[in-house]
Amino acid sequence: CIHDRITGKEYLDMFSIVSSTAIDYNHPYLMEKSAWLGKLAVNKPTLADVYSQEFADFMEVFERVAIPEELQYTFFIEGGTMGVENAMKACFDWKTRKNFEKGLETEGDICIHFRQSFHGRSGYTL
Repeated sequence: CIHDRITGKEYLDMFSIVSSTAIDYNHPYLMEKSAWLGKLAVNKPTLADVYSQEFADFMEVFERVAIPEELQYTFFIEGGTMGVENAMKACFDWKTRKNFEKGLETEGDICIHFRQSFHGRSGYTL
């Protein structure tokens, strides 16, 4: 939480990696695997077009462990901003398709979001 000294209010910090600090950057497993992670970090192809063996291994485990049967598609993207932007585009496309199925000519241009919160620094997220 962030404590505002002026108002005395406390806020949940949704900006500075609150959801990933449970893992921490100095977690023993990450430190143990730092050489392997470094190898992957400096030689990272565009995974949408070229797959590495490490990515294929990850996907095999991820599909087996984390993807429920009813979710048949996965899309991985680097960074929260682009993830939010792509989720918004998927929302617009879904709503447009639903409108067209109902005979409406209105495109979907609204999606649910948090007000007064940070969504990223790209076109759609701003």
